Amino acid sequence: MFLKFGGYYCDADGYPECGFNTTGELYTYLVAHPEDCRSQLIKDQSDAKSYDYPGFYPAKYPGRDNSIYVNNPKIIRLSEVYLIAAEAAVKTGDAAKAAGYINKLRQNRIDGYADVASVTIDDVLWEYRVELFCENQSTFCYWRNKKSVHVDQASGEKDINYDDYRTILPIPQREIDYNSGVKQNSGY
Repeated sequence: MFLKFGGYYCDADGYPECGFNTTGELYTYLVAHPEDCRSQLIKDQSDAKSYDYPGFYPAKYPGRDNSIYVNNPKIIRLSEVYLIAAEAAVKTGDAAKAAGYINKLRQNRIDGYADVASVTIDDVLWEYRVELFCENQSTFCYWRNKKSVHVDQASGEKDINYDDYRTILPIPQREIDYNSGVKQNSGY
């Protein structure tokens, strides 16, 4: 199974939907923390002479044989398991146990990292955002924890709250047509 999304959407030569907002929190963090190995996942495609859509893009999906069109999907990674466990530990009131999972993850990412004694749900959510950027996960982590998602675009869109109707997709009309007992999700 191949995944075109990753490389194709994260490259100025593809369908560049996932460029970094260079004034956004994530980009600012990554640039300011070269000791964090995730900071190396920024590729500079800002040369307007070479690219139709110049900018800075995530280098998480280099593609097989450097083809942005062929990427194997990540089903689950150990870092994601640590984040799930940390989130669960915080929710059960064990901030020290949650810190253990976050420390384990950061020790493998940040040179000279010093362990923390406890973490909050906001710390865990930030780590989701840094670790899983461009993987379409952190938004759902925020909403699952009843937090708003900051829309970091020039679109004028406001933050999307966890209870916004758009956090649940519409049921396809075909499914409703097949079963009259199915009701459309609110807002659609």
